[in-house]
Amino acid sequence: MRSTAETASQVVVDRVSVAAPAEVCFDLVRRVESAPQFFASHLHAEVLADEGRGEGSDTVERWVVLPDGGVRHWAARRAVDVAGRTVEFAHEGGAPAVVSTRGRWSFVESADGVTEVRLEHALTFAADAGEEERAAVLAQIGRGGAAQLGQLREVAEAWPGPADRTVRVGVRARLSDARAVPVFERLLGAAEVYGAGWARAVVGGRALVLKRVGGLDGRLDAATARFDVAEAREGAEVVLSAAVTVADGGPAPAVVERWLRAGAVRALLRAAGSQTVVGV
Repeated sequence: MRSTAETASQVVVDRVSVAAPAEVCFDLVRRVESAPQFFASHLHAEVLADEGRGEGSDTVERWVVLPDGGVRHWAARRAVDVAGRTVEFAHEGGAPAVVSTRGRWSFVESADGVTEVRLEHALTFAADAGEEERAAVLAQIGRGGAAQLGQLREVAEAWPGPADRTVRVGVRARLSDARAVPVFERLLGAAEVYGAGWARAVVGGRALVLKRVGGLDGRLDAATARFDVAEAREGAEVVLSAAVTVADGGPAPAVVERWLRAGAVRALLRAAGSQTVVGV
């Protein structure tokens, strides 16, 4: 059994200079729910209000796509200071060798409009964690931090282009004489069969989130989707929200919207299986 005693924190600091306003960089970091559309490694994020912890405090559940294609999920408490442009966080749980992980984002803009972004992780290890074990964790944190900052610089320096090129659609259907639980289970099964090239996250047993991670059309920079299944009067309701970010110089948004809506309807009908669909 691993000792619960702790060592002094070890700090990993990553920095990057971004040719974009501090406000843009700060907003891209704090608005975690929109990050999966623009950051390659982000799959999904849920922001949960923390009662009694004060304004700007919440808990974030986050799912990310790992370099090997796997998905990692964790939760972190967070405090956002809008005026000071800082985000402080503390992970809940973690690797066996790590007792706690805390961190801080900060954003300082210079007179020439370049923003210095600093990401700090402070890790407290179990007293009996070996040197190799600690080194491996610190190296992983360093690689992850550098990758995050690299993605942030790429997105921020192109902003608001990615947002302007993003098309979103939503479709819904009621499945008569169906129940939400079996419909959702069938949806999960269909995602396993047809989901090659898609990273997946199940959120609270009520939603399935998908993100294209392989074989993406060269005309697109990102493709995401979310299925929500709920009980409805005389049946179950399925809502599909889908979004694509068109590559720079790609097809016109109006063309993409028609294509995306048609594809969303087909996906919704496929998810319904043999159920009678009312009002797609």
